[in-house]
Amino acid sequence: MPNVEIYLGSEMNADQIQEFGADKVALATGALWRNDGVGRSIRFPVPGCKVLTPDDIMDGKRPARAGSAVTIYDDDHYYMASVIAELLASEGYRVTLATQGMCVASWTEYTLEQRHIENRLLNAGIQILARHQLTEVGEEWLQLTNTLTGEVSNHEGSVVSVTARLPRDELFEVLKGKITVRRIGDCFGPSIIAAAVYEGHRYAREFDTDIDPDAVPFNRTRHKLQH
Repeated sequence: MPNVEIYLGSEMNADQIQEFGADKVALATGALWRNDGVGRSIRFPVPGCKVLTPDDIMDGKRPARAGSAVTIYDDDHYYMASVIAELLASEGYRVTLATQGMCVASWTEYTLEQRHIENRLLNAGIQILARHQLTEVGEEWLQLTNTLTGEVSNHEGSVVSVTARLPRDELFEVLKGKITVRRIGDCFGPSIIAAAVYEGHRYAREFDTDIDPDAVPFNRTRHKLQH
């Protein structure tokens, strides 16, 4: 489209965004995975936990020694932990996947993938520890607690934490009140890819209207039952 300009590889700060002089700005700056163990079941940082995250793995970082033991701690319960577990196993690491859930990637029961994921992990030689919560992390060791029995076990190796994400909303905090700015996608609230795509599409439809972004953007049909 002739009225659209695209600038790739152009990270911007708050001053540069204001220099553009745009009437409205949407921030889709995404989110970052937490490295302190906080997730769905753990509400406070795990002692000693400053570990690798999916962002680190995708940036090419790896546990200290090739071929060493690695525990993927999953408190996200979707596909990410199993993907990283398979990747590290294929690179020669001895991988354990621990989760507080009753099975691996429990949310994928809704997408009919759970059994396939678990079979792939077992075929890759990955040990699965369900109903286990991360309770402490040290130098090349970690502690897990069985949430059913309370039994505490120590394990050697590094940890990759797949727990919760935090929005990258620093720009929003600087810009709000100075220009008309709105957070969309994971910058507003980390979720699945489909939700981010939906929010981008919705913003494109509504940015030149007076629709309240917090309102329900569609009509709902309500049926009244007669007795």
